Amino acid sequence: MTADAPALEVVELKTTFFSRGRAAEVINGISFSVARGEIVGLVGESGSGKTVTGLSILRLLPEHAEVEAKRIRFGQYELAEMSDSKFASLRGSELAMIFQDPVGSFNPAKTIGWHLRHAMARRKNRQAGMEDGWQGDPLALLRDMGIRAPDRIIDAYSHQLSGGMLQRVLIGMVLALGPQLIVADEPTTNLDNLVERQILELIRHHQRRLGLSVLFITHDLTIARELCDRIAVMYAGEIVEIGPAAAVLDEPQHPYAASLLRTARSLERHEASLFELPGEPGGNARLRSGCRFAARCPSVMQPCQIEHPALVRVSPQHQARCLLHAQ
Repeated sequence: MTADAPALEVVELKTTFFSRGRAAEVINGISFSVARGEIVGLVGESGSGKTVTGLSILRLLPEHAEVEAKRIRFGQYELAEMSDSKFASLRGSELAMIFQDPVGSFNPAKTIGWHLRHAMARRKNRQAGMEDGWQGDPLALLRDMGIRAPDRIIDAYSHQLSGGMLQRVLIGMVLALGPQLIVADEPTTNLDNLVERQILELIRHHQRRLGLSVLFITHDLTIARELCDRIAVMYAGEIVEIGPAAAVLDEPQHPYAASLLRTARSLERHEASLFELPGEPGGNARLRSGCRFAARCPSVMQPCQIEHPALVRVSPQHQARCLLHAQ
């Protein structure tokens, strides 16, 4: 892999779910990349396709889902062409995921120490040197995750820990694997504000220290602004805007991104009347033609009902999928 090659490159990813003879395309040919040492945020409403995108890349979807892509390049590996057995050797080592609800990541019959030792053994078997400073020591790892009494936690079971504590342990377990790329799926959603801030600082600290690449899935634009280097806004299975975090959040170029920001700001300011984006998420997503956001768009034009907009460049590093930017 060359020095300027991305850690992850996704080209024309499509995900379709089949049920009772019917097909529903959930991800519609999205393309994006994550540079080495970069955090890219996927933001959007529930149902926009954020989590399905992450699960598609890691092959964690159920059997009735079909994933296609022109390319899913991870370092030297072409994941789209890789066998399931070979891919399984990468997932949980060089590729890893931090889930929204950490409980499902733990065997309730095993202690926290067992989980950490198991993760560290897998890392040790993959490469001899451990450059993170833990040297196979679960207690040192827990201390690095901000846990003050690791000797008490090490012999506990997952159900004995709070959500915030368990999320810290899960992050440590994922880092112990030594991954190059982490997909984090709303890892602070169920936590209170103070614990959420601590978890985000923990992720950012170790991401920088270890030079990790992160695909961070969130609906919270405040989190995206503070944590992410670039942001991709998703709507109805498509990326409708992508660019540097400051550019997307300070000067959004797609009406959907602008509406999300207006909603977030009205919440932050505790306004008496909150802004609400009208319509249902997805709009006319099932239509073959036209903009998927047209039914909810405050800037809709007659051509929007007919022409499906392409993702066009609005500045050197900033793209938007909107006819307002058509040449």
